[in-house]
Amino acid sequence: MKKTTIVTAVVLFTIMLSCTRFTSTLAIEPIWGVSPGDTYDYDLNYVELDYSLPPTEYNATGITFANDSFVEENSIITFNVTNINETLIEYDLKHNGTIENNSRYSGNFSDELSYLLNLPLKFALREANLSDIKRGFTGIDYLTVPAIDDTWDEFDQYDNPLYLAFTEEIFASQADIDLEGLTVMNQITDECLFEWHLNGTYLDEANGTNFQFVYSLKMAYEMSTGILLGMRVAMDIDGENNGDPTSVIIRSEVERSGYDLSEFQLPTGGGPDLAELLSNLLPGFGWIIVPIVFAPLILIKKRERK
Repeated sequence: MKKTTIVTAVVLFTIMLSCTRFTSTLAIEPIWGVSPGDTYDYDLNYVELDYSLPPTEYNATGITFANDSFVEENSIITFNVTNINETLIEYDLKHNGTIENNSRYSGNFSDELSYLLNLPLKFALREANLSDIKRGFTGIDYLTVPAIDDTWDEFDQYDNPLYLAFTEEIFASQADIDLEGLTVMNQITDECLFEWHLNGTYLDEANGTNFQFVYSLKMAYEMSTGILLGMRVAMDIDGENNGDPTSVIIRSEVERSGYDLSEFQLPTGGGPDLAELLSNLLPGFGWIIVPIVFAPLILIKKRERK
């Protein structure tokens, strides 16, 4: 007997990701693993910013700090926690007497991480503004995350082969991408090590946008405190954006003083294949993958005749 079942990817995503959202955990355990007065020094090891998107040109070997002051690479920035409550952490960043006041809300963690992971596509949509670029995505805006299990579960989802394969298919209508993720949790060293690699081509003929990109991201967090240990970014974009010649090069690395962030492990060249993954999950079924723009992926599975 031939049977056909239509399964929406949104259901699969809901099941797969349900454990990664901030739910009742917020009310039963402290959000932040630090206290007011805790201080950490960070080494701004290197910064290379080369941004060209007419009419804007920007080049720098450092980052823009408070009051438009400039912090050159090889500098030290001090992170100082000033106040915390159930959902908010406030802190200062200091460099050579200049103080920058900052705060982070725990509920923004998922959106902020998603923005960082999809950085090349944010440039395609012109959602990466110049003030962000002048910070160089160096890590100083990602120095702390909620120190709870949900945070580490969310990092862990990004190396799930099904998640990666679904993500590739969702972007397939506008971008031909290869995607790899790697998350390693080490309770002994109290470390969450996360790596992300994205490369491909973005095409929007209607708006004259066509560029190639290669993007690597590496982050390490201390799990007990939620404090960044190190972050490295390497991104290259080249082509046209809205008909304008576009070139973006970003290289940056920040490490907590005394910490040594390991080298990139990705890409391995072994990215996920969604049809193969689904076939392995349910042998005997053939899968037709139908990506729909601005709608959930619909998977149509059809049992093969014997």
